[in-house]
Amino acid sequence: MRPTSLKRRSTFRLSHRHAAGPRGVRARPTRDLTAPATAWLCAFGLVAALGGCTPEEKGPELPPEASMTVDVSAFKAGAASGKTDGTGTGDTSHAANAWTRVAWLNTAVVVGLAAPRLALRAALSQRPSFANGAWNWLFNVKAGGDTLAADLTGRFGNNAVSGSDLDLEMRLTCTGCKVPTDNFLWYTGRFDSGARSGQWQLFHPDIAQDDKTFVHIAWEITDPTHKTLTFTNKRTDGHADAGDVIQYLRDGDALSVTVHDADKALDYTAEISVATGAGWLQVPGYNKGEKACWDSERVNTPCP
Repeated sequence: MRPTSLKRRSTFRLSHRHAAGPRGVRARPTRDLTAPATAWLCAFGLVAALGGCTPEEKGPELPPEASMTVDVSAFKAGAASGKTDGTGTGDTSHAANAWTRVAWLNTAVVVGLAAPRLALRAALSQRPSFANGAWNWLFNVKAGGDTLAADLTGRFGNNAVSGSDLDLEMRLTCTGCKVPTDNFLWYTGRFDSGARSGQWQLFHPDIAQDDKTFVHIAWEITDPTHKTLTFTNKRTDGHADAGDVIQYLRDGDALSVTVHDADKALDYTAEISVATGAGWLQVPGYNKGEKACWDSERVNTPCP
């Protein structure tokens, strides 16, 4: 059974390749060299000599880059093994089938959301300014051969300088991109630093209609091995991927991917042990709809 439609179409490339260098982009400062020395040192984490930094000097914590991406490489390793010493069948079809059903996440999420993720990464390395109740990050970022001018704004409740719930808004300007943009609302978000969770709502400039709503991400990341990300395609333009949902769950050693293909009314789950490579897949129409398991050698094995 071939992968669902979301795998091949839900990409977030902003443009085709252009010649290197900025084109039609306003200059964005990455650091104000006239800022007070204490604020400059705080921005680089040199707080020991200062006895600590105030929120006004340090700026608020931003969501991690991991809140916009996934890693399914454990499944790829599982698709390429299999014992041939006579102790097993050597049949790795279940592991290979699972890889087929999750590999498209590398296109739809890892590559497809690369540009907004790179912008978030760049913001994490910048020192923001605070004025009129809002934090602001202004910077340029390279993505797909283009130079994007990014403008990120963050606000706490009551326009406070600090707090736990940070509302975010990223705007994009790229006059030289395939689809030119000027102060385009690229994505919004909310970050609860106490709960280590949040959400993103992305908008896509390539969508032809006025409503550019694209993908919503709900995420919770306790640490690198405990996280949940749910990607929901929110398009309203009749696209075949509208309504598709991907849930990515890492719970210690266990990594699972659950997919809901709204267009095909298809739901399936694949799970793997990151440490051993053993796992299982369950999808309608494959293995009579029953769980299909493989062992640590990626060889088909009866399910427990």
